[in-house]
Amino acid sequence: MRRDQRTQGHGADAEREAGGGAEQEHGGECRRQAAYLTPAERLLLWGMRTYVGGLRLGVPVMGCIRRTFAEGMAEAAAEPLEAVMIFLTEGACRPMEVKCPRCPAVSDDERLLLRLAALGQAGDDASTMFLAREVLVPGAVQVAAPVFRMLGAALLEANLRLPPAGGTAAPRRAPRALLILPQSDTVH
Repeated sequence: MRRDQRTQGHGADAEREAGGGAEQEHGGECRRQAAYLTPAERLLLWGMRTYVGGLRLGVPVMGCIRRTFAEGMAEAAAEPLEAVMIFLTEGACRPMEVKCPRCPAVSDDERLLLRLAALGQAGDDASTMFLAREVLVPGAVQVAAPVFRMLGAALLEANLRLPPAGGTAAPRRAPRALLILPQSDTVH
């Protein structure tokens, strides 16, 4: 599968997918609904989305990402982000949903990527590898921890701490089963 086929998104035209014109599409809701993300998560999510938009359009975007990360005092994190994105495009086991840079919603795959970065920043290699199984081929899972650790360390160096295990962006799932307790001490 080619790189540009590994991601799915939305947007009516190429300009919106690369980031322009999204406010018209979403009616200005983009900034308000993304407010629950930490600044580190917003920067990282924007970088991932912009990178994917560039892949879709065949447009180089790393210069723009570097400038934006530099404005956020995280210029050193741009290269590790690029390494992670190349790693994901080459090692993905399925298409991943990555939205346009200004989309108000965060897809489950984007939440997963934010969580992987947070686990990498925390140095939790076992959890990173376990969670990476959802999106990476087995061979890539084996080396996922150092790749995400590198990104997390670069963000931390810029004083951008991700919430533990992607706390604010983690998917909120219903419990698998409900535990029903008896009203009395015995069930007789």
